Order: sequence, then structure tokens, then C-alpha cells
Amino acid sequence: MNNFQLRQILLEIQSNLKCMKCGRAYTAENIHLRGAFKNMFLFQLACADHAAFATITVVGQSNERIETKLNVDDCIGFHNELEQFNGDFTKIFKIIIR
Repeated sequence: MNNFQLRQILLEIQSNLKCMKCGRAYTAENIHLRGAFKNMFLFQLACADHAAFATITVVGQSNERIETKLNVDDCIGFHNELEQFNGDFTKIFKIIIR
């Protein structure tokens, strides 16, 4: 995804998403890119009026085809990670930002 496409995403967020608490539109200064992986982007939207924020994931289209085969060990590993997850998204955001 190039800068133009990323800018289009930001404009779409600004025009279509509002704070769920007060209904105010998000400004460019209140939209923060927190992480990116391949064609997935994690944004944090903060309302200028109060401490409420939202987190959204945007998945872009990709022309390339990615094929990944999972095996039993992959599934077991994922299951084990989920069992150990304590719901602390702050920790996840710190990992993504780095």
C-alpha cells in the first residue's frame, strides 16, 4: 500500500467514523497508526473532547496471492497463546509500536 492509499484510508475514517460517546468526527490529529503488517493496519482513534478512544483494523486489498499452509503444530501453538492471553491490549500495542 502506498502513501496515497493510506491517505485515502485516513480520509474515509474522518468522513465515516464518529466518537461513539459524543458523536464528534475525528480529526487527522486524533487518528494514529499503531501498527502495520502486510496489508493490515491498526488505527487508534482518540476523541478530542474526552478520554474515549476506539481501535480499528483496516485490511487493504492486495494483488499478490499469499498461500500459507497450517499444520497441527501451528494450531496447537495458537491455542496455547490464546490460553495464556490475559486481555492486556496495552502490552500488545507496545509490541506493535516497536
